[in-house]
Amino acid sequence: MTVEMLLKKNAYFVSPNSRRDFSGRFTIVWKDVNYLKLDEVLTEIPLSVEEFDPHPFVKGPVNWVRVNTTYKQSLKVFSEENFDVSGYLQFTIEPRCSLEKLPFRLSYKNGRLSAVVEGC
Repeated sequence: MTVEMLLKKNAYFVSPNSRRDFSGRFTIVWKDVNYLKLDEVLTEIPLSVEEFDPHPFVKGPVNWVRVNTTYKQSLKVFSEENFDVSGYLQFTIEPRCSLEKLPFRLSYKNGRLSAVVEGC
């Protein structure tokens, strides 16, 4: 699965590679993965760089993503039956501090896996 994060108007967000725990860091949340095996590693291209942020809510190291970035999650299908799997992308857009949850659905039909974004 490939996710392209295209940033607008000087927006940025916390990378999944940040060492500290941030509630709004970019993540892919899966609701039901009985039919899939997920690679533990979420690949980030280009790789974010850790920096020190003096802002009172951060006050420490963080990997801010400030450029358009691609994320890749390896998936392996463990079923020959048709199925649907749902999940969502979660991240906080800064500097407006808005938590975003973008739902999606993966469908496996007749040996073909496809993704659909469900609303915005």
